[in-house]
Amino acid sequence: MRWISLVQKSRRKNRYKTQAAAAKTARPIRWWLSGALWGAAGVAIIAAMSLVCIFSYDWVTQCAYFRADEIKVTGCNRLDPERIKALSGAREGVNILSVNLAAAGRRLSAEPWIKDVNIRRVFPSKMTIDIQEQEALAIIDFGRSFLLNADGNIFKEYEGDAVSPLPVVTGVPYRDWTAGNIGEARVFDAVMKVLALGKNENSAMPNSNMEKIIVDKEIGLTLKMREPATFVALGFDGYEKKFERFATITAHLEQKEMEKAFSLVDLKNPDRIVARPVCENNVVAGKGGLREGT
Repeated sequence: MRWISLVQKSRRKNRYKTQAAAAKTARPIRWWLSGALWGAAGVAIIAAMSLVCIFSYDWVTQCAYFRADEIKVTGCNRLDPERIKALSGAREGVNILSVNLAAAGRRLSAEPWIKDVNIRRVFPSKMTIDIQEQEALAIIDFGRSFLLNADGNIFKEYEGDAVSPLPVVTGVPYRDWTAGNIGEARVFDAVMKVLALGKNENSAMPNSNMEKIIVDKEIGLTLKMREPATFVALGFDGYEKKFERFATITAHLEQKEMEKAFSLVDLKNPDRIVARPVCENNVVAGKGGLREGT
C-alpha cells in the first residue's frame, strides 16, 4: 500500500509549472492588446487634431478681420494693375489668408512681360504685389520677330507691342544666337554692347534712332539709322571709341549743314573714318575726322 501511494504521489501535476506556461502564453497577447490600444488612442488624437486644424483653417480663412481692404500693385509701367490683381486671384474683399501666394506667383510669372514678382501679405487686411517688368531692348528677326530683354534673352514673340521704336537685329540665325561657341558668342557680345551704349538717349547713336543692326560674322555690325537715313559700319570691338568718333562727325556735319549728306559712314577703323556722300560716288576720308570731298 505504501508503494502504490508513492507512485500515485509522483504522478501529481505541477501546478506552478502550468501557471508559468499560461503566464508566458498570455504575455504576447497583453502586449498586442496594449499596442492596439495605444495605436487606437494615437489615431483618435491625430483625427481630433486634424479636425481642430480644419475648423481653425476654415474659421481663419473666412474671418472678416483678415478681409483685404487694399491690394497695392507696384512696378506696372505697361501692364494694367487691375489685370495683375485678376491674374493673382487677389482682390479687395478676399481673405488674405485664403490666397495661395505660390500659386499666385506662378500665374503672374506666366505673363511674358513680367520678369519677376513678389507677393506679400500685410496683416491684418492688406496685400502688396511688386512687379518687375521686362525691358524690351530690341527686336530680333529670325524670319519671325521676337523681343529681346536687357540680358539678351528672348522673352516673347513680337506682336507690335513695343512701347517705343526698337532696333531690329538681323543676320543671326536662331541656332547661333544662343549657341555657346566662341564665334557666335562674339556676335552676341557685340550686339549687346552696342545696345547697351545706345540705351542712353544722349548717346551719339541712341537705340531709338537705330532702325536696324545688321550682323555679318565676317565684317561685324552695321547700323541703319533712322534720322538721318545713314548706314554706320562699326565692325567688331572698340565701340566706345567709335561712338565718340561718330559724335564728333555728327557735330562737324551739323556745322557744315551736311548732316544728311552721307549715305555711309565707315567706322570699322576709328582712326581712319570713311564717308560716302548720298549723291556722289566719291569717298570722303580723313584721319580722326572728315574732310570735304571733291
